[in-house]
Amino acid sequence: MAQLHLIQTQLEFTNFRSNYQRFVSDKDSLLFLNEGLVNLLSKDYLSESFIQITSSNELFALDEQLTAQAINISGTVGQIQAIDYQKFIALCQSTSKVVAW
Repeated sequence: MAQLHLIQTQLEFTNFRSNYQRFVSDKDSLLFLNEGLVNLLSKDYLSESFIQITSSNELFALDEQLTAQAINISGTVGQIQAIDYQKFIALCQSTSKVVAW
């Protein structure tokens, strides 16, 4: 069963890529929240490299936190879906393990 990875901290893209390669499998989901949302403003996270390595994963960000931090993901990173807390809870319940970074 797939895992849900909570990206809660700012990570240099090289650190993200290293952790991704070590801990994330193809069917896992990644949720950016808290300080992890700041990663989405980095040009590295908007790059073709990021899109390629995460192409087999579902990517999410909490809509309420995006709004609070004035981060607009529409049109920049098309594969990241903004979700509400109900969807976040459903994701946690549907995975075998939740891993926080």
